[in-house]
Amino acid sequence: MKPERNTACPCGSGKKYKKCCYLSGHKTIAEIQLKSQDIKYNNKLLDVNFEDDFDDYFDDDEYFDDDEFDDNEFDDNDEMYDDEQYSYIELFTNLRKFLLKDKTHYKEYNKIRKMHGEIINAMINYHQNGKFEHKMDNNCISQNEIDRSLRLIKSSFDLSTQRGTQGFYDILIYKSIYNMNCITEDFIKKDHYKKQDKKDFLNSMLNSTLSLFEVTAANMEEGYVYIKNVFTGAENKIIDVGLSGNHNNDDFYIYIRIITYKGISFSSGLNLVFKKNDRFIKDHIRYHKNKFSPESEFNRFIELYNQYIEKPNIVKVFSNFS
Repeated sequence: MKPERNTACPCGSGKKYKKCCYLSGHKTIAEIQLKSQDIKYNNKLLDVNFEDDFDDYFDDDEYFDDDEFDDNEFDDNDEMYDDEQYSYIELFTNLRKFLLKDKTHYKEYNKIRKMHGEIINAMINYHQNGKFEHKMDNNCISQNEIDRSLRLIKSSFDLSTQRGTQGFYDILIYKSIYNMNCITEDFIKKDHYKKQDKKDFLNSMLNSTLSLFEVTAANMEEGYVYIKNVFTGAENKIIDVGLSGNHNNDDFYIYIRIITYKGISFSSGLNLVFKKNDRFIKDHIRYHKNKFSPESEFNRFIELYNQYIEKPNIVKVFSNFS
């Protein structure tokens, strides 16, 4: 019998199967239990805790409780890979994370991601406790337009899905519409944090960039990916261990939010992937390049999101997008 990916691993490690023996390619409960006996025996002889050290650098979950959501790009499309291929790619990426763990920029990146996760979870609780209400500046547009925009936001996302929930919270948390408030602004105005590093990071979140990018280069050894904004031509370097080792970066565009703090940039929140040869994305780029306006990002976001949800353009991408 094969265990479910989100259940506790039969080896007794306390981890989920997908983050434990699944990565090693062990398929059946009997095989896992037999292997775990060998591992425990060998570890006792060697007196090592390599597995615990290994796991500390692999779990990048943020935004949501892992029991409800999973930050892995493949989870919505497990049919894209067979178990053996999936396990190999995930194991390879995790191994590279482990090899990067002592590098100064990766240590700083992990600290920043941890702080970001704490802030995001606090913001979600803030909203769920009824402390935030979307408001728009009625000096800029009419009340009818305000009501229409708010209805559009509430109806555009299926909150029973991971991607729908991420899309919804992306709108709530970040400054997606120039004349609408967001939770990050509330935290800044109400002086929610006393520590200066979190205050500074809130401003990085407020000034983050959401757009369509293409990958121009990658540095596998350092975990860097070089990207270019499709509409503005602005270039950036982000840390993304999975994407930096991806073999088909030339085949797709990625729609992501980029946060930069203390010189380190990374992607966050909702991510959408489109094949470059797809007719929709070609038309989308051509149209919005001719009429580009930073204030129209929300409209581009809804257009891309709806297309992705209605007609998923599956691309084999492995990344630590969150």
